[in-house]
Amino acid sequence: LPVAILAFLIVQVAVSLAPAYLGVAGLPYLIAAIAGGVMVLVQAFAGDGSTKWARNVFLTSIVYLPVLFAMMVASGQH
Repeated sequence: LPVAILAFLIVQVAVSLAPAYLGVAGLPYLIAAIAGGVMVLVQAFAGDGSTKWARNVFLTSIVYLPVLFAMMVASGQH
């Protein structure tokens, strides 16, 4: 498996948890970030490193990030 892709995904998921811990986003965001992060990492580590795998990881992250942004807006702290 391409180590760089996996390393960046681990960092992406870890950083996606920061808004909840910093008080910028609420519990619904944290739940979505954890659930989405687990799904992204499972999909990434279950792959074989092929071009098709890389495309699927990319598409997964394209869906994952806007969902997190929407959850952040929806669960923002006032």
